[in-house]
Amino acid sequence: MERIQSAIAKARAAREGQVPARQPAARSKPDGPRDEAAWSAIPRVEVNARRLRANRVTAFEGGVEAAEFDRLRTRVMQRMHSEGWRRVAVVSSGPRNGKSTVAANLAFSLAKQNHLRTLLVELDLRRPSLTGLLSLPRGLDVTRVLSGEGALADHAVRLRDNLIVAPAQVMGSGSAEFLQDPVTTAALDAVTNELEPSVTVFDMPPLGVGDDVIGFLANVDCALIVAAAGMTSIDEIDACEREVAERTGVLGVVLNKCRFEPRQSGYGDYY
Repeated sequence: MERIQSAIAKARAAREGQVPARQPAARSKPDGPRDEAAWSAIPRVEVNARRLRANRVTAFEGGVEAAEFDRLRTRVMQRMHSEGWRRVAVVSSGPRNGKSTVAANLAFSLAKQNHLRTLLVELDLRRPSLTGLLSLPRGLDVTRVLSGEGALADHAVRLRDNLIVAPAQVMGSGSAEFLQDPVTTAALDAVTNELEPSVTVFDMPPLGVGDDVIGFLANVDCALIVAAAGMTSIDEIDACEREVAERTGVLGVVLNKCRFEPRQSGYGDYY
C-alpha cells in the first residue's frame, strides 16, 4: 500500500508542476521474483459456481463449454509471449457485446495455468458489471485504490490462488478524465509493480460511448476486440480495429454470442 500511495503522491506533484513528470514504471518480467506477501494479502473468496454458470462464465472449470475460452487463452498467450506483451485491454465497439463476460472467462482460463498469475481490473466505470457477473462482495471499488482513498486489500479479491479481480463501482461523468489522469496511470503502475502479475486484463468500456478507451490504450500492450454476432457490423469492427491499432497492438477479434452450434466431436470425456 505504501508503494501505491507514494506513486500517487509523486504523480500528483508532477501534475501540479512541483517535480519533473514521472517516467512510466518499469514492468517486471513474468518469471521474475514476486512479492508473495502483497499477493497473499488480497482476501480469498470462493466462487459461486451456480451463479457463474448462469452468467455464462464457464471457464472457471473444465468441460466443453470452457474449451473455446481455453483455446482463446492459448492463442492469446502465444501471441503475448512472442511480443513480450503483458497488459491486454478487452474492448468492443458498442455496448452489450459481452466483453465483460469474455474478459472474465479469459481470466479464469488463464488461472488454470498454475505458472501464471492473472490480474483482472475493471475500468468500465460507466457501466461496471464484474461484481454482479462474478457474484463478488458488494462495495469493492478499484477506483478508490487508484485515487489513494483505499487499500488494495480492501477492494480486490482472489478467486483462485493465482487470480485477483479488482472490480469497480459506477463513476459515470468524469470517467474518461479519471482514466487519463497521470495519477491514475501511476497508481495502476504501482499496483502491477506490487503484485507482479504475469498478465493483467483490463475490462474497458465500449469504444463508442466516449473517449475513455482511446485515452487509456497507451497504457496497455495490446487489445482484444469483442464483436457480437448479429449485432456488430463489419464496418464497426473495421473502425474499432483501426482506432485500436493507432494506439496499441491489436491482439485479435473475438466473435461472441454466436448461435451456431458446432457438430459434437464425441470427445467430451476427454475434459
